[in-house]
Amino acid sequence: MAESATIVGVRTRKHPLAMKTIQEYFIGADQIAGILDFEEGHVKEAWALFLKTNAEKKTQIISFIDCTNVILCQHYSIDTILAFDRHFEGYLTRIF
Repeated sequence: MAESATIVGVRTRKHPLAMKTIQEYFIGADQIAGILDFEEGHVKEAWALFLKTNAEKKTQIISFIDCTNVILCQHYSIDTILAFDRHFEGYLTRIF
């Protein structure tokens, strides 16, 4: 949700209708996706993954939010993610 809302805001130059529409897709009447609960243990795992994946200075940084997505998918037995980022490969099946 965080990534989607941000990219809609950036790519539409904060167009009010676009931003309201993406909100409706996540928490409104037009909801197309659920929001997974994030527990304290998940935060620690996400930090561990964030530090591990970004230890190599030669690679592009993998965002903390992407690390949280991987951890949540693992805990909720989700094996596929809709994403453009290739760094999900190795953790999840990526569709785009």
